[in-house]
Amino acid sequence: MQAVVTPHTVPQMLVQRPLTSAANHSDSLQHGEIVLLQQKVGKVHEDVRRMASKIQGLKDETARELESFKKEMQKLKGDKGDYGAIVNALTGLRSQMKGNMTAVGEEFDNLKEEMKVYESSLENVGSLKERVDSKIEDVVKDIESLKQTVESCSNLSSTVNEMKTSIAAIQDMKYVSEFVNDFEQTLVGDIKGSSGDKKKAFTQQVEMLKKCVGVIDELKTTVKHKDMETVVNELRVIREDLSNAKEYKELKKNFAKLSKTVEEKLLKIEEA
Repeated sequence: MQAVVTPHTVPQMLVQRPLTSAANHSDSLQHGEIVLLQQKVGKVHEDVRRMASKIQGLKDETARELESFKKEMQKLKGDKGDYGAIVNALTGLRSQMKGNMTAVGEEFDNLKEEMKVYESSLENVGSLKERVDSKIEDVVKDIESLKQTVESCSNLSSTVNEMKTSIAAIQDMKYVSEFVNDFEQTLVGDIKGSSGDKKKAFTQQVEMLKKCVGVIDELKTTVKHKDMETVVNELRVIREDLSNAKEYKELKKNFAKLSKTVEEKLLKIEEA
């Protein structure tokens, strides 16, 4: 674990650097510049901590939205044949997911901007890279997980389209059940590779899916073809919005650029 540099401590690499008359003006930092650099470093550290807090907030907010969606599904037990609540819930969930992706992209851009304060001190790039790798790894995992959800939504949309060809198929709802089972298996796979709070969260999603299946079973005898088309259209919009999300593409591009920049700076340090 690297020590945090505060305005009251001077990095050893700066204290122990030998000064010569020739290098005194070009390589060494004046006391005022050192203090200013320490303040900037401290600000970056604080911004990184704030970013981690915001990302955790996004995760919590998404979990609340999923819980709300589950409750809306359960409420439909008393509203046979009315899919308006499902459409509204899907619309809200789509907006929330898009908002989360935008927020993650903005946090990523903010972190990229903070790199600029390190331009005058290459020695600190190593520390920055460790912090960036730690935070960006979490962000990328979140986005990849979201991408898998998008692909699952695409599968659901295709399944429901097939169901529209036959009232009997709609009444059966077996394809929806198969989709939920497949999605559940995907989550189970994620659970095996996770631990702690993340494992608990995945487990809760599996339980939520099982409850949704129960709600669908109660509704399947009153499904209306027109209402099902509305649900299918809403799912298609979710799939298109998220699979083509500009924020996701920009995030991947920015991550590649940031990684390249850090590697170049580390190479300069090794050559110096």
